[in-house]
Amino acid sequence: MCDLNSLLNDAEVLEIICNCKGIQDQSEVTVLEWGTSTLGGEITGFLGEHLKLSIDAKIHETIIHENFFIKTLPFRAKDRRFVEEIGVLKKEVHLYLNVLNEMPKNCMHWHPTCYYGRDDILILEDLSLKNYQLLPSHIEFNSDHIKSILKSLATMHACSLNFQNMVKKPLNEIYDDILFEVTVARRNNWFRAGLRAIEEVALKRTKYTQNEEYCKLIKKNLFNAMNIVFDMVDNDLIPFDFICVLSHRDLWRNNLMFKFDKHQNGEIDFNSPLETVLIDFQIARYLPPAVDILMVLFLLQRNDERKNRYQDHLNFYYTCLKDALAQFSLDVESIFPYEELWRTCEHFQLLGAVLKGVFLPMTHLPHGVIDEIHKDADKYRKFIAVDRSDVILQYIDNDKNFQNWMIEAVEEIVEMTLMIK
Repeated sequence: MCDLNSLLNDAEVLEIICNCKGIQDQSEVTVLEWGTSTLGGEITGFLGEHLKLSIDAKIHETIIHENFFIKTLPFRAKDRRFVEEIGVLKKEVHLYLNVLNEMPKNCMHWHPTCYYGRDDILILEDLSLKNYQLLPSHIEFNSDHIKSILKSLATMHACSLNFQNMVKKPLNEIYDDILFEVTVARRNNWFRAGLRAIEEVALKRTKYTQNEEYCKLIKKNLFNAMNIVFDMVDNDLIPFDFICVLSHRDLWRNNLMFKFDKHQNGEIDFNSPLETVLIDFQIARYLPPAVDILMVLFLLQRNDERKNRYQDHLNFYYTCLKDALAQFSLDVESIFPYEELWRTCEHFQLLGAVLKGVFLPMTHLPHGVIDEIHKDADKYRKFIAVDRSDVILQYIDNDKNFQNWMIEAVEEIVEMTLMIK
């Protein structure tokens, strides 16, 4: 564990409080006291430490107290080197400072405000102080949650389209050093371990397991068939007529913070979200809107739920996109016709399915399992970057909820790639 207060210095803290209050002249502000502390609780992210920053300051004669959210590199040396090598925190810092902070906004709050960043640290507003929170782990996403997320995605995509319309260039031409691929890449051991785990589950825990011919087909072809997704996210290989936008591409439970309605007795109604803020842009890309939409629909819903509400959810997203673009005096039909939304969503179905299969062990293992693995550096490294099949198979056997999600996801991938029913 490092000295938490060594993460920042007095000059940086002064800059943070001035940025927060919109003060240009730093001589107007005196920092009285500041400190950092841990948040505690279960791990909410895999690629960094999450901390709290508190600042007491005097502006003219007024004493103020402000709290902020800190995201920094992992403290454990092996994990730190891994994150530095793939460059995800540096990527996110520059995305906030050079893209999100420069992008004209509409009236909706869809990402946290950034007050300071270095390549190794990010200072954001503390959304919990504005009553945003994660959906509790025991509550499943319903259609209202999905629509709230889609509304925020539509707003982000509209801001991106408006920005591109202003600068007359695709974002990946301006920010190619920021919007690079991190996860869905042949060189990425985390993703490849995920593909191998999907293959293992298909062979050992699905309805195909007892069929020798199917197992031969899976062993021979499934891994290579899933490799198609690498080309699907390559900007040089995406069909030229597909519209692209800033894409979050990491839309799992812990990267979505909600503001909820309350019951008459004052208790929070976790089934009635009012707003959603998107957090954690470490693997953001420049891709068609369909990629974000499908990640939400695949990863946050069981298959039957997704299929039953698919048309409704696409229609809802498109209406939100239309409304968000109208705030910039842009016409959705001339920029992104509904037919293209449908066509691109069909094109990226396999990507949605594979992302689900790879992400589920990170998002749906029973409470506390990954925390326990994280305590042992070697086990954690193996789980993240080498082989997680043994853990997945263990919890398919021991946890009914994880079993249902994982087997269903893998069987759908097999059906899509190998046409086995």
